[in-house]
Amino acid sequence: MKSDSRSRQVGSTLDVLELLAGSGEPVGVTEVADRLGLSAAGAHRLLSTLKERRYAEQDPASSRYSIGLQAFGLAALSASRRDLRERSAPYVRDLNEITGETVHLAVHDAGWIVYLEKAESRHPVAPVSQIGARAPAHLVATGRAILAYLPEGELEDLDLDGYDPAETRERGWAINEESWREGVSGVAAPIRDWTGAVTASVGCCLPARRLTDPEGLAEHCVGAANGISAELGFVNPKVHA
Repeated sequence: MKSDSRSRQVGSTLDVLELLAGSGEPVGVTEVADRLGLSAAGAHRLLSTLKERRYAEQDPASSRYSIGLQAFGLAALSASRRDLRERSAPYVRDLNEITGETVHLAVHDAGWIVYLEKAESRHPVAPVSQIGARAPAHLVATGRAILAYLPEGELEDLDLDGYDPAETRERGWAINEESWREGVSGVAAPIRDWTGAVTASVGCCLPARRLTDPEGLAEHCVGAANGISAELGFVNPKVHA
């Protein structure tokens, strides 16, 4: 029963959010309640929660509600990541063609790596992974390639468990030698957006016994990362000096 009640509450919250997003003008509590079949108290409670999380804004003069900046932020983030996937796709495919290994495109989320895109290894033996899966950022190459360039304040809030970002920054690429899963290693390089900030990474994941030339593999990963960065508008000052 608790699960059913929670599902209904989530559904009602989304109904309110969709109403705010679709309304051409601010709406009041009574109007929200009438249009969605809610009690006035229930509508007020949901609107207050959305306001607290910045998904709704309340006009202090009229007390009416409209869609909040946080909702626009989520939409912008979604569009940004969709754009990243689309622009990265040719480079992910090319890196996979060149190396034959599993290729991941990844972003960082509060100490975890999330795989946005993947190209399957062409070898019969390869690590298992999937789009949308998460991995501890400090233990995998795609995560280390991003962590190395986070602001110091953000790094201090994360448990790096012995990982030293300085080494990755010095090389310009990251390596994982069975740090997370036994028998599985990886190499990855950072992707920069038009501001120069590292926002993602691309890399190869492979059985440790096949990682015989990490520098050579890194060269291919860096090439792919540089190509994606250029697609996102990054201009490398070293190249254009």
